[in-house]
Amino acid sequence: MPIKFVEGLMFFYSIDAKVYVLNTEQIGKLRPYVAKREFLPQNYDEIHLEVAEHLEKCQFPETKDVTSTILGPVRILSDQIKIDQFLNNFINGEQNLNNFEERTYLYAKSFMFPRRDGLSFPILQKEFGIRPSLPFAHIWSSGNDYHFQSNTGIGSQISENLPYVAPHFLLRSDFKSHFLSGSFEGNIAGISTGSYPDTFSFVEPSSNQITLEYKSFSIESVNYLAIMGGNFGPYSVGFGSYFPIHKVIFDQFNTRGILAHYQSNESLMTFN
Repeated sequence: MPIKFVEGLMFFYSIDAKVYVLNTEQIGKLRPYVAKREFLPQNYDEIHLEVAEHLEKCQFPETKDVTSTILGPVRILSDQIKIDQFLNNFINGEQNLNNFEERTYLYAKSFMFPRRDGLSFPILQKEFGIRPSLPFAHIWSSGNDYHFQSNTGIGSQISENLPYVAPHFLLRSDFKSHFLSGSFEGNIAGISTGSYPDTFSFVEPSSNQITLEYKSFSIESVNYLAIMGGNFGPYSVGFGSYFPIHKVIFDQFNTRGILAHYQSNESLMTFN
């Protein structure tokens, strides 16, 4: 049971008479304890506490010198202030613990994104016949455990939300806040709907594949994608839309762009 709360630390008193100090990163989830069987005391005595309505008077020490002056107490101070402070801290800590327990139902883990900043370089095998134009990405996260969290990335990234297996040069931002979660991915070169991005935002095909194997080649990209959904524990459901664009290469490097005039709907269900 919790006995004390200090900032982000929780002091728990265990059944083996030990005190454990934990923070939110060390707590995966909190669930009420369900006893397998009921424990009934066999022998016990009733306890009756009596509280006096007034304090007893102080007993003056006896002295043989009747002329001596004895200074008696004029006010008695108790620990009422410390007791009130302890109880207030315990009540606030108990409320924070209940709120924390509710949030553990909504998060699959304390922090949903990688905690450390990263710089990635996607590598594709030659058998795929494609290569990213700018093969790097910078990704970083922010937020607190079981609170608002976000993950932002810029550069060549492989998106699990898009029906493409190749990396694209995107600006991506994901967030998680209690029940709500969302994701936004935008093509840096052409984020507005119906626009045709520059070449570097596409995944470029290798010349050997176009020349020797195919008479035409199609590359997919996107203007932007937006998804909004909800989470409960490890389950996540989201709905959104995106605007796909295509780059068709034919007759050895002649290109034509196919723009998006209508949105494409998307539904997403994940298990973390």
